[in-house]
Amino acid sequence: MGNRTRLIDLGFSFAYDKTLYDAARNADVGATLARLSDTQDQQSHYARFLENHDEPRRAEVIPDDRLPAIGTLMGTLPGMRFYQQGEIEGNKIRLPIQLAVAAPEPTDPYSEAFFRKILSLTRESVFHDGNWRMLDVSAEGYTSPLGLIVYEWRSQQAWKVIAVNLAAGASQGRVRLGDSVSKTRQYIFYDQLNEVRYDRTGEELHDVGLFVRLEGFQAHIFDVTPA
Repeated sequence: MGNRTRLIDLGFSFAYDKTLYDAARNADVGATLARLSDTQDQQSHYARFLENHDEPRRAEVIPDDRLPAIGTLMGTLPGMRFYQQGEIEGNKIRLPIQLAVAAPEPTDPYSEAFFRKILSLTRESVFHDGNWRMLDVSAEGYTSPLGLIVYEWRSQQAWKVIAVNLAAGASQGRVRLGDSVSKTRQYIFYDQLNEVRYDRTGEELHDVGLFVRLEGFQAHIFDVTPA
């Protein structure tokens, strides 16, 4: 971590965020939250990645059933979102940097569809020019909230709330939105990742918070608009 900070201090625009990569790959929620405690300006200098020439291929160490959570996390944080050649297609052959041509591999349809959707969604300007902020999650019911990581992107034109569950089992909790919402309005939370709509009252969102329940390694990317 010190070397990466030093590189940025020396004028490098970006440095690989190996700390976050290790935390997310290992589904270490505590380490992930600690890594995301920096300001948006600090976060913006890191390259987020699921694989590079020094690491195993994503498909080998992060299987498809974990991809919704970990891929959404890395694809929607501040900073450079880095994708290696063949990652989107789910390639498994790790190339030494001296090798120019790899043997052909079949495309993993699930991997390709997931990454194409993430890349399409994150073209929206709010993910580049908006204000990013972590959101607090409190317990709700008997299911633990400890796997949940929730944050938002906001601009004058758009509001996104992203929730991921880095636990293997279900996690649920309440996300307090407070004065971000009006108690007298209704809101639509459209999950762009899973194409599902949820209608919520401003009173509920303001007073008790947004209820989020996610099964293991699943995610939401909510586009939030007043009804």
